[in-house]
Amino acid sequence: MISALGPTRPPVPHMMETSAQNIVAGMKKHGVRRLVSATGAGVRQTEDQPKFIDHFIGFLLNLLAKDVVLDSAANVKVIQESDLDWTVVRFPRLVDGEHTGRYQVGYVSNPSCYLPKEVDATSEHKKRNFDFKTFGSDGMNRFR
Repeated sequence: MISALGPTRPPVPHMMETSAQNIVAGMKKHGVRRLVSATGAGVRQTEDQPKFIDHFIGFLLNLLAKDVVLDSAANVKVIQESDLDWTVVRFPRLVDGEHTGRYQVGYVSNPSCYLPKEVDATSEHKKRNFDFKTFGSDGMNRFR
């Protein structure tokens, strides 16, 4: 199962958390074990090593869209606490522009986690071409 759900405008309270609960319940009911879900950069992980600019952006996100950040974090928590095999992918900065052929995969400002990939880097193709096999077993990924 692939979930690319995201917050709406105007935000619907607890929409992401409720969606995750319903997706997990439906997957269990129908015997589906594998979930890949997308979230935004505002959902921090312990392996992140944010720099000043990352803290500043996080401050702005929490100031301007705190309910969305909290709901997205609750969405990830529901998935992480499930007994499913899952991967959560954060898309912190999607940009439109010329194809560069590269992007980084890893935790925020944690170069030890970056895995270079050669893929189409335009926004509309970035999600579709993401290679989930590049992930190891860590806080945003669980395989059984």
